[in-house]
Amino acid sequence: MFLFSSKIIRRIFSLLLFFALNFTFGQDNLQNKIYQNNLQKIEELILKKEYLNAVKLFKIMEFDSLNQYHKILNKIALQQPTSYKEYYTFLISASAIPGSNNQLSDFINNTIQIPETSDDFNYEYVKIKWLQMMALADETATLDEARIIKVELLKYIDSYSIETDNVNKARALVETFEMVIYVIQNKIELGKELCQNTFEIGKELNDKLIQITSLYHLCDFLVADRNLEEFITQSEVVLELESGLATPSPYKAKNMVHLIDAYIFKGGNHKRVSQLLNQLYNDVKTRPHSYSLYAQFLTYLPKDHKLQKEIFKIFNVKTYPEFGNKIDSISQNVLVPNDYYHVLNFTSKLLYSKKLYAEAFRFKDKAIDVTRKTYSEDLSQSLADFQTEKAVQQKERELLLSKQKSKYYGIIASLVAALFGVSLLLLYFNTKKNKILKQKNNLISNTLLEKERLLNEKQLLFKEMHHRVKNNFQLLSSLLELQVTGIEDKNALKMVEEGQNRIKSMALIHQNLYKDDSLKISLSEYVNKLIAEISAIGTINPRILLNIPNYKFDIDTAIPLGLILNELITNCFKYGFTNKYPSLTISIEKEKESSFYKLILKDNGNGLNSKEQFLNPNNMGLWLVQRLVKQLSGKCRYSYDNGAVYTITFKDTGERLKVA
Repeated sequence: MFLFSSKIIRRIFSLLLFFALNFTFGQDNLQNKIYQNNLQKIEELILKKEYLNAVKLFKIMEFDSLNQYHKILNKIALQQPTSYKEYYTFLISASAIPGSNNQLSDFINNTIQIPETSDDFNYEYVKIKWLQMMALADETATLDEARIIKVELLKYIDSYSIETDNVNKARALVETFEMVIYVIQNKIELGKELCQNTFEIGKELNDKLIQITSLYHLCDFLVADRNLEEFITQSEVVLELESGLATPSPYKAKNMVHLIDAYIFKGGNHKRVSQLLNQLYNDVKTRPHSYSLYAQFLTYLPKDHKLQKEIFKIFNVKTYPEFGNKIDSISQNVLVPNDYYHVLNFTSKLLYSKKLYAEAFRFKDKAIDVTRKTYSEDLSQSLADFQTEKAVQQKERELLLSKQKSKYYGIIASLVAALFGVSLLLLYFNTKKNKILKQKNNLISNTLLEKERLLNEKQLLFKEMHHRVKNNFQLLSSLLELQVTGIEDKNALKMVEEGQNRIKSMALIHQNLYKDDSLKISLSEYVNKLIAEISAIGTINPRILLNIPNYKFDIDTAIPLGLILNELITNCFKYGFTNKYPSLTISIEKEKESSFYKLILKDNGNGLNSKEQFLNPNNMGLWLVQRLVKQLSGKCRYSYDNGAVYTITFKDTGERLKVA
């Protein structure tokens, strides 16, 4: 009897110990979840520059001890001096927050300044701007902004003449932007070659960030090649490299998502998929990305599988519908609409695969509603913005008219009051004059309003005209591109491609005219975009040095000048970059004692065979340059100084009209 009682007591004690441990473990997990959520909230507040709220939340959390990252967050929230390395650590962590790309870019623009000129090259600054550039490159709408950041970074890098390891690392890191461009252009082989070469540079310089970036983008091209096994191999290498980084790369979570997706698509490897999913889930920032992947994984797992039970235990559910409802409720307010749609869609597929058709259709309908609502909200917001803008403009016009009327009435009242004291006779005549003056003022006021209305309409029509001209040029360029496929003659093909480039340069001018309210072209902005367009076509990445003040020209000067620049820059990319380290320098200035502008374009290639070739050109490009320079009432000279040098003087439209 005593032995029986002892066994019962031991079992009861074991059960109590089990429940106590589980309760303690659960409490620890809950506290850790709250801690990670609050830490992410602090990062979000800092990105929004709500520093005071971030400091308050920091105090509420009451850390037992501050680790290195806590100290960095505290410094930024208190707006204390912070190093570029500390900012980079913060921004890498914040970049993992779903949908944070735009806030991340705005924060960098408003907070991170270019380092002051010194002998020490700042690689951490380059990494911060590179992070911004690659975040913007994720969206087609912000691709041009990413290109501009690349040009600015290369300008900063090229300002250091000594080729140190950090300078070489920075140059290799910035050139990874071209990997994104090759993906967009579907240049698979060129992209793979660039990724492999850059990986070797990163390996030689012992820079894991460059190696990870190269392999991550190599996987994009492996997807296009449908090489699943190599994709998985390289993704695993990226994860291994990540383990050697003190600060994770911005690709860690994305790579894990892609790798899990690949393993699920391949089938099998259940244990590895489960490990990766748990890693993704255990990080609060990446947890939302795991929901749709868990739904995919469960679709291929048999019912009552060991891993299926473990997943249900993680989400504290017992059935597939409960699982679907759970991930729906926890992802609805944390994911952007597109990612939330994937959660609903994969949940629908999961339920359908388990023959729970009613629940599957319910989630499918909800996914469709999310898509419809997203597009409806975008359209409604666009209409609301348009109506608000119109209302503001109308109100401003009414206020301006009211001020003008008040001014005129005040003048009239002052004149009447002053003249009233002179005599009744003068008052009579002055009253008569005032009536006439009032009529004239009303006429002037109406005339001014009518002119303002006509001017606004004219400006709007001009902008619309430039927009349509730009669209027509792009259409013409696309038609020429289609026509190229049927041309076998090399000379004819060359002429068509040159014509296509000229059309693109003119389309770029009209695009800038459409965006600028003054209907003038900013030459520095135009040259940056033109170089980006031309360099994107080829594989050469020369060193570009620009010295172009913020001059603006109207269309009569911008089009010939743009075509001249297009011809000369294109020639440099085709024939001028024979040097191992190709470079291109473009500068423009207004001559102090004359009405001429001076444009100088120089490369470091072999140049023309002779000046005679320039004076009597046998190709259309140089002939066109000379004709366009004459159109600008200017002159063009060619010389050789360790490369071709073109010196062009010209006048803007105002000065040419004076001569005429």
